[in-house]
Amino acid sequence: MVSRLNTDDTGLHPLTEWLVRRLTGPRGRQDWNRLVEAAWRHTSTIPLRTLMPTETLRDVVLAQLRPDRLPDFLRPITRSLLPRLLELHRNDDAPLGRWVPDTARGALERLASRPGLIHEDWIRALFRQRVAEAVMADALYRGIRDFSTIMPRLMLSLMPTQRFSRLGGATIIGKRIVEELEKKLEPEIKTFLEGGTKKALSRAADFAVEHKDDEAAKAFRRNIVQFVLSKSPSFHVQGVSEDMLADLEPIVTMITKHMATREETHRLAIHAIEEIDRVYGDMTLAEALRAVGYDSEPDHQAWASLTWPVLVECMKAPEIRVWLEELVRDFLEFFETEYRPSS
Repeated sequence: MVSRLNTDDTGLHPLTEWLVRRLTGPRGRQDWNRLVEAAWRHTSTIPLRTLMPTETLRDVVLAQLRPDRLPDFLRPITRSLLPRLLELHRNDDAPLGRWVPDTARGALERLASRPGLIHEDWIRALFRQRVAEAVMADALYRGIRDFSTIMPRLMLSLMPTQRFSRLGGATIIGKRIVEELEKKLEPEIKTFLEGGTKKALSRAADFAVEHKDDEAAKAFRRNIVQFVLSKSPSFHVQGVSEDMLADLEPIVTMITKHMATREETHRLAIHAIEEIDRVYGDMTLAEALRAVGYDSEPDHQAWASLTWPVLVECMKAPEIRVWLEELVRDFLEFFETEYRPSS
């Protein structure tokens, strides 16, 4: 029955053409809805280690931890996703807090008020910065200068110029004395600040560390949360430009390439895979998903709709057509040479 192996003008056996039409046609679409759900229900009962063997997973991950491959995972984010998000947020002038319900807002503020949230090294690092020293020096200079001239000016204001009008010359002399004092105080204050500013910053850092969980400090952190939520996305991204994002991509590429060359990166990846296997390997897929917090049933129809176009297009690939043709020919050959229907 060699005629069963005849092909049409396309080079494919008619049965292959029929199979493709059947798989990608309306009935195939209906079947796909059912099969996606059936596939999930079956695989969700299989141990995770069976679905993702540790050795295979390790080989796949390590194959991507190469300088020529690892940047490809982050480059689409910096080149495509972030610029589009930036464009979207530039036109959003509504407060960010509209996405946060009152209950969540309160939870965020309580989280910000939690004692021990900020390590003291962060606080001391801020006070060690040159900008903090410059701000402190300016504040101390102005404060000391203003205070140092209070007494001479107070004494000058108390001089009895109204009562002793003939002593008007004394008033002029007093003003000159005040002016001379101010001139002499200027270098003295600056000399004092050369060594006193860092000491003042150190004492200020000590004070901030000692009182970092006082009610005033907690209120400060809560106010930051409230401020962030009160502003719009356009406010938060106004300092981010397209040029900045363009500069970000080569930085990310350099970092990821460097990470890929470090043995530590490979060691950490292997450790993470082994931990996944240790903790979740014996669990079924459904149990593992519940353990990490995914409790809902997947929307099988939505996933079927999402993956259906991919299936249809894959069936058009020449390599897959050839594979189907081989299956059909193997089937027909088996049917003709080995299959013996019962009489």
